[in-house]
Formats: sequence, structure tokens, C-alpha cells
Amino acid sequence: MKNVLVAVDSKSFGKTITQFIVNHFWPPDTQFKVLHVIEPSADSTAQQEAEELVNVVATAIRELLPSALVKTRIIPGNPEHEIIGTACSWPAEIVIVGSHGRRGVKKLVLGSVSSAVVTAAPCSVVVVKMPEFHADEKALVESEQNFVILSPK
Repeated sequence: MKNVLVAVDSKSFGKTITQFIVNHFWPPDTQFKVLHVIEPSADSTAQQEAEELVNVVATAIRELLPSALVKTRIIPGNPEHEIIGTACSWPAEIVIVGSHGRRGVKKLVLGSVSSAVVTAAPCSVVVVKMPEFHADEKALVESEQNFVILSPK
């Protein structure tokens, strides 16, 4: 069995990571845990948005990989600590995280959860970079029931 921790922090990351997952082979008994870390002081609106995010990603994985077991989890705290902690305690055999691809001063000032996870995780980590598209190109279109991924023009 393969335990795959899927850490998402936004709908656009969720879409990109879901596309990555469905484009790769996973053994039939693979278990996915979709994780979102919220601020400890998050209000009910943030909690509701977090639940919607993990449920949308989990539903997409279930629909596209029907043999996979998919669970969700929302944890308050520091994203890098909670992702690494969940990877250790579950235990995950692989962690999938997204990256904004920030560089230079922006990365220094804003930090990088994906870099911290790669450095400290007890298992392999896949970093899925967000696609860069020009303003006139549509990368991702969200339908009410699923994800539709469009390629750049």
C-alpha cells in the first residue's frame, strides 16, 4: 500500500496537483490524504473554505481514480510543521506539495513551505510547480462538478 500525503493551500494548487496525480500511475490500494493547514486563529469562513478545498480535491481524485482511498484533514498551525508532522505520523511514503516558483527576495521574504518540506520530510517529496501562463491564456477552468484543465494556446 502506498500512503500519499497531498498538501494543498489554494484551489489553483488543488487543480494543478490533482492533474499531476491523475496523470501518474498509482497502485490500486493507494491511500491519499488531502491536507490543508489553516491559521490557528482562522474564523468560521476560513474553516468552511478549507473544508470546501479539501473536499473538492478529494472528490476529483475519487472520481478520476475510483480504486483509491481518499481522506481529508484540516489542521490549524504552521504549514511546514504540520505537513512534516503528518508525513511522519501517518506515515506517508510520498508527499505532494505545490510551489509558486518564487525566487530571490520574494522567496526569502515570503519563505517556502515546499523547500522546508523537501528538506525535513521523512519520505520522498514531489513539488508540483504552478504553470505560468500569459494573461491571454487560460490555464485552469473550474466547472461545478470537476476540474477541466486546458493547455496554453
